[in-house]
Amino acid sequence: NGKKVHKRKAAKFLNPMHVKRVVDILDDRFGGVCNQHDAFEFLLEVLVGHLHRDLRVNVKPKGYFDLPEHKLPISHAMTRQELVDNKHALSGEFRKLAQNAWIRRIGIKGSSVFTDYFHGQYRQTVSCVDCDHVVVTFPLFLYIDLQLQPDDLAPVNLHTMLRRMDRPEPIKNWHCASCGCKKRASRSLSIWRLPDVLMVRIGRVYRVRGGKGEQRKLVQAVTFPIERLDLTDEMSVSRKLARDGQQPRRRDMQSYRLFSVLHHQGKTPERGHYVAHVRNYLDDQFYSFNDKKIKTVKLPSSGMYQSSKAYVLFYERSSLDTQFGVAERDGRGGGDSDSENERGNGMKLMDNGRLHRKRKAAKSPRLCR
Repeated sequence: NGKKVHKRKAAKFLNPMHVKRVVDILDDRFGGVCNQHDAFEFLLEVLVGHLHRDLRVNVKPKGYFDLPEHKLPISHAMTRQELVDNKHALSGEFRKLAQNAWIRRIGIKGSSVFTDYFHGQYRQTVSCVDCDHVVVTFPLFLYIDLQLQPDDLAPVNLHTMLRRMDRPEPIKNWHCASCGCKKRASRSLSIWRLPDVLMVRIGRVYRVRGGKGEQRKLVQAVTFPIERLDLTDEMSVSRKLARDGQQPRRRDMQSYRLFSVLHHQGKTPERGHYVAHVRNYLDDQFYSFNDKKIKTVKLPSSGMYQSSKAYVLFYERSSLDTQFGVAERDGRGGGDSDSENERGNGMKLMDNGRLHRKRKAAKSPRLCR
């Protein structure tokens, strides 16, 4: 007929019902047809959780046998003044503690593609409010949880929400080794190590004070970069270097590119509908996946995405694009990541329904579909 025909092989896909049957076997909390659940919870507990267990390799990382696992030091206690006065001397100690925390986690849980690409690390500082005792630890995370506030003025910038992590938040019943009993304390977080694939959950559910457990959904718009999310200033090491008048190294290694956004449509946490916007690497276009409806998404020329429905953001390190994205599309394959790339590799909404009766208590408020 004279028309040009693309000589591409037919794309392979999985029938969603086949996937659903497997999910019913793996976790009965997500079983059935009409039961409604949080999409991000499904991602973490079913996909990531079960796939990690199936793919993990129980090879102990280098350094794991230097000391018995339970004796690897993973925290440092000091006074507030020592933390301020010895920040240069402590940087080497912190790096070792962070490495130990990583070694312990991989040694116990095993390694898989999810630990390699999706896990990052916080620097957590906990301070007793009654004395000057401070403890620094380096817990791992699978995603970054950012919570909107009822008094936030829209649009809220993603960087503004990220910088809130460094604000001290009160915690109760923390055992202070200096006081020798449980005390009130304050805790702050900063990013120590970033993953290659970064998941950011935007918490849109808050509990009404005096409302007997009543929850409401926050609908403020959030703006976030499409092509370049630079997290250099959010890194704890980089902030220290900047304060000392030095330039942070390898800024490009902390830059990220958006490849997917999960939207929750609905006015309440208990009801709604999910729509995903996903980048197609063949044509570099974003597409909207709304059940059977698929269409292109027109992105703003400003380079900033703005949405009042955005729930989960998925970013990839910009350097991965040439190594694993473009290179593989051209048939050349991707090379190994740079040795200085600290690969490693932590929120909820529902759609027209109710929670499964047997589900366990969630650790954070959910948005349901």
